[in-house]
Amino acid sequence: MSGASMTGFGRSTFEWGRAEYHIEIRSLNGKSLDLQIKAAEPWAVLDNVAYKVLQRHLLRGKISLQVWAAPKATTHSRSPIHTEEKPPLIINTAVLNSLIQQWHDWSATEKASGQEPWVDGALLGRLVAAHPMIFQKAFPEEAAMDSANAFDSPDNNEEAAGAYLTALEAAVQDCLKHRLAEGKAITETLLQYLEEIRSNTVAIQKIDSVKEPLIRKKIEAFWNEWNSQPEHEGVPALRPDPLRLEQELLYYLEKKDIAEELVRLKQHLAFAREILSSPGEQGRKLGFVAQEIGRELNTIGSKVSDFEIQRLVVLSKEVLEKIKEQSLNLL
Repeated sequence: MSGASMTGFGRSTFEWGRAEYHIEIRSLNGKSLDLQIKAAEPWAVLDNVAYKVLQRHLLRGKISLQVWAAPKATTHSRSPIHTEEKPPLIINTAVLNSLIQQWHDWSATEKASGQEPWVDGALLGRLVAAHPMIFQKAFPEEAAMDSANAFDSPDNNEEAAGAYLTALEAAVQDCLKHRLAEGKAITETLLQYLEEIRSNTVAIQKIDSVKEPLIRKKIEAFWNEWNSQPEHEGVPALRPDPLRLEQELLYYLEKKDIAEELVRLKQHLAFAREILSSPGEQGRKLGFVAQEIGRELNTIGSKVSDFEIQRLVVLSKEVLEKIKEQSLNLL
């Protein structure tokens, strides 16, 4: 994977039984894999499998997976104008007759034992309505279909698990497309930032290349002026040691020399561009290189006293902060 962002969004749907299920994946920046799964029943038993799928494809980031159900609109062949989402229910007369018969049998038993049973028609109605099998679907073929599609656990049902995992893979691929599209835009922006720093580095090197002759010229002018001073009231003028002066000059130029820093800075910039063009994870590598670029810029800024060079260093450090910020978005 090349130039992928950690920010992405993926979505897919699949049907099972009488419901349509939606899968949604959201991915944000994160230092490691932080995965949260909220799956509606009965798909929660496959959370471990879903975790492995997301871990294998998305690698890193703060990722949330949600699975929820929505009613599926259905039509029935018996009635062309029947478009209700839920099929109508009718009373299961077999269950109703059985409950009433049990009520009468209990009442007769109570009377036979010499006790007067508490007979309340309203109570009987509430008991009947609370029975889980008192209602049945109007169309028997639909009930048979739901019974065939019903399952206790999708990990024991290969067809159900296959439908879920296929939809999950589709959502993951959709999320990866978003990641790659945003990663491409981030990479182009980062390359522009690196080019700005490279341009500033070239300008710094150009200014620094004429610095040493100017310093030598100033010191020579000072040397000549010092040696031209006449004696004052019989006291001879001070004459500095030429060898010691040359040593001090070399020490000063070496202390202010930034040639090595400029070489390393160019190498770091080239390495950063190489990282952005290579496959695999890029964000962390680019973050480490950005730290090295910052060290070289800080050293250059502390060594030189030229205002224009310091200005270019400040501008480069400002661009570097943008690179650090954008590198956090890359995988």
